[in-house]
This record gives sequence, structure tokens and C-alpha cells, in this order.
Amino acid sequence: KVRDELAYMAEWLPADGSPAAFIAWTGNLVSGEYILTFPITQNMTMIANYTDDPAQSQQLTVLPPEGPGSGYTFPLDTGVYRIITGSTIRFSANPDPGSYFNGWRGDLAGETRPREVPVRVDGPTTLGTAYTLTGAQLTLAVQGQGYIVPNIGTYTLAQGFQINLFAGRINSSWVFDSWRNQSATIVSSVPEFMYTMGATDQTLTAVFVEDTAAPTIIACAPDTVAYPDENCRWFLEDYRALVTAVDDYGPISILQTPPAGTEITAPQTVTITVKDMSTASPDATCQFTVTPVPCQAPPPDYTADQNGDHVIDVTELMRIIQFYNSGGYHCAADPGATEDGFEPGQDDSAESCNPSSADLDGNFDISLDELLRVIQFYNAGAYYYCGDFSPDGDGFCAGRPATVRLAHAAPTLGFVDLCATAGGISAKQAAGVDLGDYTPFISIPAGDVTLSLVPVAEDCAGSALASVSVTLDTEPITFVSSAEPSLLGFPDDLSLPAPGQGRVRVIHANWGLQPVDVIAVDTATLQETVLAADLAYRGSSAYTGLPVGNYELRYRDAETDVLLYSGL
Repeated sequence: KVRDELAYMAEWLPADGSPAAFIAWTGNLVSGEYILTFPITQNMTMIANYTDDPAQSQQLTVLPPEGPGSGYTFPLDTGVYRIITGSTIRFSANPDPGSYFNGWRGDLAGETRPREVPVRVDGPTTLGTAYTLTGAQLTLAVQGQGYIVPNIGTYTLAQGFQINLFAGRINSSWVFDSWRNQSATIVSSVPEFMYTMGATDQTLTAVFVEDTAAPTIIACAPDTVAYPDENCRWFLEDYRALVTAVDDYGPISILQTPPAGTEITAPQTVTITVKDMSTASPDATCQFTVTPVPCQAPPPDYTADQNGDHVIDVTELMRIIQFYNSGGYHCAADPGATEDGFEPGQDDSAESCNPSSADLDGNFDISLDELLRVIQFYNAGAYYYCGDFSPDGDGFCAGRPATVRLAHAAPTLGFVDLCATAGGISAKQAAGVDLGDYTPFISIPAGDVTLSLVPVAEDCAGSALASVSVTLDTEPITFVSSAEPSLLGFPDDLSLPAPGQGRVRVIHANWGLQPVDVIAVDTATLQETVLAADLAYRGSSAYTGLPVGNYELRYRDAETDVLLYSGL
């Protein structure tokens, strides 16, 4: 059929019920497309090739139109046809004047596109259309650079018909903004949505804009720490989940440099890069610092204390005296055959094991000074690991220690290290303590001690974030950091709770909060237990026993009874 002077449309039009199935066009052009449009630049021959072999084709049934309206389908109208297996035909529904498209039937049921619907024929296929007598025209358009489905054009649709609209990008800088009607009112802010046709003509335009603005970083990852692994090495984690960022036009990607898994040995600046989907917009970046938490080796065992109870008893003392009197000691051939893995007497060929902790110079010979050190521990009734505070340099102190722990409750201080200063010696007791964390109990010499908090990995001699000078005895004390900032000390009770119970106490460390009442509510029985009444800043309640279970804690203004906070 001649469409104009230079173009020709070749159409495959088999007869209804014909056993023939179209295969391909041959001649001057070769194509498996059913409909071809091409310029005529010379005399041309086009041959439509068919097969009558039913094994190569499938039956395609086009049903008569349904509904009070009328119309036809293109390129095949009502009828039964043979189609080569695996072929794809693009069908369009065409309402007659005064009629409106109301959807597909058969195997195309649920499809909302009125035109250019691809139908792949892999088996017997049935399709049809429905038309009504009420509806309106929907014109679809594009503003900017992008594409839409269905394509740009005007569609005659039934009133109440729901059509799925989709807008997509065609390049790297133009992004979808919105669907707008003829009044420029936003109909949808997402590229794909279902539109319900009304009774009046409408125009919907998919608006695309060139994105030249960088994404917005709402919150970067905070400065943080890296804890050492078992080999005292530090590695960066993946911090991207801690970043909050948005973009005006769609999805973003977040990159981290250096990436997770990178080993560090000093404070490391980490850069977060946020990219959007446009090549025309700059990236947004932010930085934070990851500080390695200093390695703290676990306290060594004092092997002269064979049962590890931090007391040198007479049997353990006599064993060291035996080594002293024997002129030395050596590794036992069978370590499990003796109480401590050693044999008395000197044997230079059997000194491959670790020496006794009583042997300070590690020469497998107990000197008088070394023996007197063990006797000192025996006479003191106890000993403990005290690190740099040890007067003899072996890391241990005679007697019983003061025990302290830190509960970090000061949001403004960040990660902190705990230092202790006594007798002119300062030593780090805990490192990398985060908000909400608490340390185990730490042994330090009793007496006059200054406890201080310093920024993580900073030297104890530097400026303290908070400090307190106290005289400690052997009673355990919990120190709580507050945002004032200060260190608040509270004597502790390490008694075990009764069977089936836990023990709870409340410490008021919020320097800006009024006195409070604190109530624990058993979520199973709703029974209420008062944990603290009229508790003011720097105050602590007594321990209260609670049955094991789940509780909601309620904090109320002690004066007005107004609920300030509740949570599990």
C-alpha cells in the first residue's frame, strides 16, 4: 500500500482460518517483522513467505469486541490465525467513533496499554478487547528528555478505566520530576502509577528536569573508633549505613574511602561520597575520623598462684622456697605430672617453657629478692595485677585492690579512655568506652587516686574531659560520666541476687533533668515496683530485687507526676 511518494508499508494479512503462517519477507529487504515501512528508492520486489506446516505454528484467536461499544484490533481483527511459534506481534485496540477502550480480554487480561502491546505466541493464544459508550480522551506527553509507556499520543479510554503509566530516563543527566495535568498540577510524584480515567478529556505530561544539584547529606557518620582484633590489628568497618542523605530526583549511591576492611594504624580520615543518578550534578561528601583503640593486653597469670585465687597460700609459698633451696628449677618432661609444670633443680637443657612468674628475670633460678617478693604476697594475704603501679615492675601489687568501673553516660564526650593517677604514676585503665557502655571492674591501688577521662587514644597526661580525686578503699565503686561534664562515684554492692531474680538500681546522671520517680512495670502482670522516688541529679537508689522478666521503665516528674519517658 502506497502511503506517500517515497514510502511503502508492506502488510501481512492472512485470511481468517487460513492454515498458512507467515515466516518472513524476502526480496530487496529481508525481515521477520509483520509490517514494514521503508522508502522506495528504486524498483523493488518484496515476497511474503508462508508455511502450511502446523508443527511450526500456533493458533492465535482474536475474539469479537465485547461491550456496548465497538472497535477493532490491529494488525489482526476478529478471527483465527496460524502464527509461527515464538513470533511477537504488536497489537493495538482502535475504538470506533463514539466508543471508548475498556481493556483487553483473554491472555491479555490486566494489560492496560491500548496500543503497541507485544504478544509473543509460544502456544495457543487468545485475545480480545472491550469497548464502552462513555469515556474521554487521554493525551500523554513528555516535557524534557525522557520516554513514557504508553507512548506519546492521544488515547480514547472508558470512564473508570485504570491505565498504568510509566516514565523512564533516556540519558544520565535528565531525571523524572513528576506527572502533571493540563493545569500543571502534580498528579503523581513517582514515575509509575495507575491513573483512573474520568469523564472529561485530560492531558498528562511526564516532566523531566536536568539534575545539576548535588545530593544533600543530612547526617554523616560520627567520629568513631576501631577496636583491635585478637592480633592487635585495626580494620575499618562499613560505615555507610550511618550516613543519611537524600536527593531531589531519585536514588543515590553511597561510597566509602578507604573501603571497609582497610587496615589502619593511626587515626584515619574516612570520606563518604554520595552520588545521584545524574552526571550533570556534583557529588556530596563528608568526612569523619576513625581512631584505633589502644591494645590492652589481658593481665598475665601469676603462675606461682597455682589455683589462681589471688592468694599465695603456704603450699604455694613452700613450692617457691623449694626452687630457691634447689638452686633452680626446670621444665617438667610431663607438665601435667606436677602441680605447676616445673621440677626443682637446675637443668639447662629443660628451659624451653615459660618461666615461673616468681622468677622475675626469667633465668630459671629463684633469687632471694624474688623469694622475698612471694613472701610479701603471702604475708599480705592477697595480691592483684596493677600494671604500671607495681613497685617491683612485675605488674603485681601486694594486698587487696580498690575496684572501680566506668559507666559512660555523657553524650557530649564521645569515645573516652579512663586514666588513673596515683603516687605520681598515670596509667590507662580502659580504652574506647562508648556512650552507654560500662567497663568491667578494674583493680587499682587503694588510697588517693585521681580518675580522669581523656579522648580516645589520647595520652593520660593530656587535658582531661572530666576528672575526680578520691580516696579509695577495697569497696567497689561505679563511676558514671555525666554531660556536666563530671565523674560521679557510687559505692557498689556485688552481692548476688536471690535465685530467679535480678537486682536493679537507678543513678540520676542527667544534670539538666529535674528529680524523678522511676517505676518498673512487669509487662506480663502489670505489677508496678518503685525503683526510685524523688531521685535528684547525682543521686542513686538502693538496689531493688525484681523477678526475672520483661519490664517497662517509667520516669515521672517527682513533683508533677508527668510522664517524662517510658521504654523497655
